[in-house]
Amino acid sequence: MARTSVTPQPIGYSASGRHVPLRFPAIPPRESANPSAWPADWKYVEAAGWIAPAETYEREVGRYRTVTVVLYRLGDVRALRDMPGVDWEAARGVAKGKPSPLREYARLAPTRAAAVKGFCQELADRHGTTVWAWHSPYSGGWELDWARTEDGPTKETVRAELAADPVIGSYADEITLCPTWGRITRRARQLLEPGAAVVLDTETTDLYGQTIELAVVDAATGKVLQDTLVKPTEPITSGARHVHGISDEDVANLSEPGVRPPA
Repeated sequence: MARTSVTPQPIGYSASGRHVPLRFPAIPPRESANPSAWPADWKYVEAAGWIAPAETYEREVGRYRTVTVVLYRLGDVRALRDMPGVDWEAARGVAKGKPSPLREYARLAPTRAAAVKGFCQELADRHGTTVWAWHSPYSGGWELDWARTEDGPTKETVRAELAADPVIGSYADEITLCPTWGRITRRARQLLEPGAAVVLDTETTDLYGQTIELAVVDAATGKVLQDTLVKPTEPITSGARHVHGISDEDVANLSEPGVRPPA
């Protein structure tokens, strides 16, 4: 089931555990300004380290999605109004489209996508390998794999490095290592090595006609390995001749398949 994280309106709870909806940040609301901007302001408050969630839980939304609901302690939220040096009135009255003055207090953490891409680059540099990352639209998570080398990392090594990384570690449970497509990707890369795979092409007397030419090239280098004319038992149509340029005269004198040397 895909999980979508959201930043809802802060919710506090009292000592008795009763959930209490709050207006951020326990000061007069921004009716005259831009209410939709408050979620972004709240991210700055969290990034500044002024408050942290006390509890989170997953809530189902429809049949295939969940959202993360974040709960804050009521006392912690109310204490924000006494934060020294913070001009809440300026934050509350900022015009639509203008940046929040709270931005200067916090350096926002990188997004999950940026964190994943940064980890992949570090992993590639650290182990001298190629790393692939894919964001799955089905699970909502990320999937990682890498080219296998003799001295390259194992799945256990990458999992340990992932958990220990101070940036990406918090997303570790949202990242799948060594998915099925990784094995397919590695096999496809092997087939692109010189001499590992070939591409075969034929020309015919008509769209569904007899074969009159057979060619084989190396899939990696494009080197022609074979180029053979074949004598058909039916004439070549004009439409086919316009496509491949082979005429009846080219194959008329062949008593058996004639071989052209590679170009």
